[in-house]
Amino acid sequence: MRPHAETTYKALKTASRRQLAALGKQDAAAADLDTVQSVISDWTNPNRMDRFMPIDKALDAAALTGSPDVVIAMARELGFVLVAVPEIRGDGVLVKRLGEMAKETSEAITAIASALAIDGDIKPDEITRFNILTELTEGIEKLVEMRALVREIAANRGVGHG
Repeated sequence: MRPHAETTYKALKTASRRQLAALGKQDAAAADLDTVQSVISDWTNPNRMDRFMPIDKALDAAALTGSPDVVIAMARELGFVLVAVPEIRGDGVLVKRLGEMAKETSEAITAIASALAIDGDIKPDEITRFNILTELTEGIEKLVEMRALVREIAANRGVGHG
């Protein structure tokens, strides 16, 4: 018996499909990842729960597409948040990131408040209906990105970490 629910494995299939689609058609993805089209099909087919993209191929696909969809899905399913270390690119980056952080955290708060407004409690079906876990994850990701950015700025200016 596998340790995760079927939905977890389906989420990995969805992430694999999204990641590989960014490489083009299955034949193109197969060529890029040094495999054959039928293997790509198995990795993305939700009816083939016995075949998943190997982690080295997910790493290669992430390098080729610029987005680690499969690794992000794995991290989320395990309760982690994967956040890229932001680059500091001149003026305005803090304001832009602050806006993204405010948007995502307010969406998380709104989702929770929507559930609480019903009867003062959060029920399992409300977690799904209001996308509470997704909204919280996205808010956490933006907060972690902001922390990394501020730490990098502090390090570049000789300020200690707190």
